[in-house]
Amino acid sequence: MNAAEIVVLAAGGVHLLQIPGVYFVRRELNWRGMLAELDPVNRRLAVAFGLGVIFYVLGTGFINLLCSHSVVSSEAGRALNLLQAAAWAARALQQRFSLGPCWPAKSRWLHYVLSVAYGSLALAYTLVSLVLAPIWS
Repeated sequence: MNAAEIVVLAAGGVHLLQIPGVYFVRRELNWRGMLAELDPVNRRLAVAFGLGVIFYVLGTGFINLLCSHSVVSSEAGRALNLLQAAAWAARALQQRFSLGPCWPAKSRWLHYVLSVAYGSLALAYTLVSLVLAPIWS
């Protein structure tokens, strides 16, 4: 097992650790109450988008954990790493600059935890994509 595979395995673990984070965010930000205020179509769209994100995060986490060698050695795997680097960088920037200023003070700790998780994933996938298992190799 090489360094790129270890980083991809660790990133896969961070993907799965976000599931408890979803529980805390849902509770701390009162998603149930906020969703109830939306009309039915918008409520269902919000739930559909949320479930899609959860399935993507879990799916790519399991792919990393079960297929780390292929993720760093195949052309498709290296392309997936580049996609992950871009997606997690975008998510980290959203967390910091869009959500951060309006995040409720009572759960600020959660904002910081999520910021670190998303930033770490962006850095890990960038490291794998550009240094450890570059897309062009």
